[in-house]
Amino acid sequence: MQQIVGPRWLGAAFVTFIVATPAFGQTTSAATKLRSACLKDYRTYCDASARDSIQPACLRQYWSNLSRGCQQALRARESATDD
Repeated sequence: MQQIVGPRWLGAAFVTFIVATPAFGQTTSAATKLRSACLKDYRTYCDASARDSIQPACLRQYWSNLSRGCQQALRARESATDD
């Protein structure tokens, strides 16, 4: 019977984790910035009862009405998720 967890498998898992972690951090950071920059706009145009969750698709519909900071955060989040 072949051993499932071996040095090669663990090495591959470690490399995958190290490579993926910075990209995940950027997305999380961009999402956090989006939430802090856009919560007021999101409550105004999309969902008045929103607490933490922000749906960028709704914000895009009101692009010209959004604050400059919200527009910048939305652009940053979209470029972080495009990578």
